[in-house]
Amino acid sequence: MISLCFVIAHDMSAKDPATSARGHRKPGRVPGRRTAVGEESRRPRGAGADVDRRVGAAHPQLELKHLRAFLSVAKHLSFRRAAASLGIAQPALTQHIQSLERIVGVRVFERTSRSVVLSQAGELFLLEAELTLAQAERAQNVVERAGRGELGRICVAYAGSTLYSGQLSTMVYQFHRRFPQVNVEVVELSIGDQLVQLKRGLIDVGILRTPLARTPDGIVTIEVLDEPVVLAIRRDHELARLDAIDIAALSGERFISSQTPEFGILKQVTEAAARSGYVPRILRATHFGAIVSLVSAGLGVAAVPDSARTLRLPGVVYRELRGVSPSPVAIAYRAGNRSPLITALLQTIAPAVDSKA
Repeated sequence: MISLCFVIAHDMSAKDPATSARGHRKPGRVPGRRTAVGEESRRPRGAGADVDRRVGAAHPQLELKHLRAFLSVAKHLSFRRAAASLGIAQPALTQHIQSLERIVGVRVFERTSRSVVLSQAGELFLLEAELTLAQAERAQNVVERAGRGELGRICVAYAGSTLYSGQLSTMVYQFHRRFPQVNVEVVELSIGDQLVQLKRGLIDVGILRTPLARTPDGIVTIEVLDEPVVLAIRRDHELARLDAIDIAALSGERFISSQTPEFGILKQVTEAAARSGYVPRILRATHFGAIVSLVSAGLGVAAVPDSARTLRLPGVVYRELRGVSPSPVAIAYRAGNRSPLITALLQTIAPAVDSKA
């Protein structure tokens, strides 16, 4: 457009060579048209249209239906039998093969009125078609199994105090039996860290103890077990001679815990001590497994779940702890997580979990 306008302007402003010295034009000449027409005439006729067609039109692509049709005919060497095996009409099969040959630009079958055989190109194409179709079917199988929760990866975190309750081992064992191809990663995290990492999507499921000072928005907890709380105490402690010890009698003791007072058993102990008129002194352990060792060392007492009785260390005994309610074990996960993997895992231990939760 710009080039054409320039030519016209130039011709109109210049003296037209077609005009005579007296200002008369030769018949049949139109000002400014000769150059434009001359330039247009030098364009290869039809070249622009061909380019437009190549740019604008999508090149036909092979589809799985072409491969299935080709492999069926290659197997049966008969369009009639191949169509019957695919459950389609013979004309439709013929169209698929013709379309395939147009796309690849070569005949894949040599056909006569009495026989069908693979061409040389067809022979080479056969193995590639088989591999491609097999890979496509594997890909479909993988995504379908992932959609049913049978493949993938899932990360489960647990609080150390839940380790001996059996919930973690039951969940992982039952889930692994149903879905052996799923990679289940298990990591120990404090209750507070579980809630943070659940919120961020860094773990999928948490096994923890309630109560919680506050449940973060978007996190669901389901209580699956209530477990009595007992006191781990040195055998030579003066209170160890009792079968049951009241929380009120422990005001002078240090409580060893791997949690903070906002969560789980320590929250229950702190609230029970407050009802008895004191604030418990807390000695932090780095993890739950160290708690009973510190009790054995005489550094304090510990309120632990009844399942922790399995931890046998020299000099440590377990006594009923009065004034503290049973400790709930809960499963935590992100609300709205519709992953089939998560739902299947949760339902191994909490069948009431809604798949749309």
